[in-house]
Amino acid sequence: MKSDVSRARRVPADWTLRAVAFVALGGALGCVLRYFAGVWLTRSDWPWGTIFVNLAGSFAIAVLLFGGVSRGWLGPDARFLLVTGLLGGFTTMSSFTYETLAFVEDKEFYRATLYAAITVVGSLGMAALGRVAANLLPGA
Repeated sequence: MKSDVSRARRVPADWTLRAVAFVALGGALGCVLRYFAGVWLTRSDWPWGTIFVNLAGSFAIAVLLFGGVSRGWLGPDARFLLVTGLLGGFTTMSSFTYETLAFVEDKEFYRATLYAAITVVGSLGMAALGRVAANLLPGA
């Protein structure tokens, strides 16, 4: 029998116009939310906005995939819209890598290490917490 992780990891290949439209709509919304989080939270020389979106996105993706997809209450259209589109546009590995490298280039090795640790360990922790939250939802 396949585990929840194995079931949640399966991504159907769907190149229909409907799937693309859901991903595009969700991605546009996610990018706008990511922009506002960055503007609202990054008020210093520390990238709080990127940390927030990566941690919140890790939690939300885990809830939706471990809860919604593996338990059947999140269909393909909702997955395309919310996970691939919205949360894919909301979270940002590219900003994380750029900001970490910028700290390194500025010889701020402690800040680069701390930022990478908060993001990686925090995102893994939030995903684990999201899985726990998914198990507490109805139908678990």
